[in-house]
Amino acid sequence: MLQAVILVPVVQVELNPVTVFIYPHRCHVIAANHAAALVAKRYAFDAHIDLRSVLHYTDSNPHWSAKFSPGPRIEIESKFDGPASIQGAKINTDETGRSFQRNRTMSLTESTMMLDLETAAPDFMLRDAVSGMTFRRDDVRGQNGLLIMFICAHCPYVKHVEKGLASLGEDYAGKPLGIVAISSNDAAMYPDDSPERLKQQAQRLGFRFPYLYDETQAVARAYKAACTPDFFLFNGDLKLVYRGQFDASRPGNGIPVTGDDLHAAVDAMLAGRPVSTDQRPSIGCNIKWK
Repeated sequence: MLQAVILVPVVQVELNPVTVFIYPHRCHVIAANHAAALVAKRYAFDAHIDLRSVLHYTDSNPHWSAKFSPGPRIEIESKFDGPASIQGAKINTDETGRSFQRNRTMSLTESTMMLDLETAAPDFMLRDAVSGMTFRRDDVRGQNGLLIMFICAHCPYVKHVEKGLASLGEDYAGKPLGIVAISSNDAAMYPDDSPERLKQQAQRLGFRFPYLYDETQAVARAYKAACTPDFFLFNGDLKLVYRGQFDASRPGNGIPVTGDDLHAAVDAMLAGRPVSTDQRPSIGCNIKWK
């Protein structure tokens, strides 16, 4: 005879407009609208990353899998019987007595696009994580433009496009375009974004551009950067002509990483053509402010 089993949440928490139900074996995140669903998806994704520090949900992780059904509902199922609880924006789980606690949260963040087009590129002076050399803005500018990319080492949205960023550096090597990457994350709280980890990332991918560490975060604030990745393209007069996405690809959406949006802006600028003002914001992890 079949018996119905009713699961009672261990904890129910309201993170307006997101409701989180935590069960011993799974977590339901129910969002009130599309924007909240994006936040919830990021929230669930972070819980997964906190456990295994991997990008993919299934094969690479034997303990957790995630299901994203159509509409704003997310379910995470665990394959062990440990208890689960939630504290604010922190998920705590216990597997064979071992505790995993999310002490630092990541959230899905859109580029604010608050730096107006035609704004002059703020100056900076930062140390390169690879060479140890110090660079100012005018040291890295090209004759016809400057591309500044706010990225980091640990964010899955950066990891998703990092090979494309390396290819972009190859594509425009020898062209009159300066390219520089900057990481502004708080390395004390996020050691995966320490200068040494940035150096390892740059060497692994073969970046052909400086990778600067913005320890005070003053440069990120000057550029009004909000997420990783966040892109700012300036013309030969150092006036902003593009701030937007690399392309439409995101982790899990099945769209190939091409860099089409950014490439189109760079190519137009270098050819002396107007850069389209129809620009879509980049999306990624929020910059980890101190």
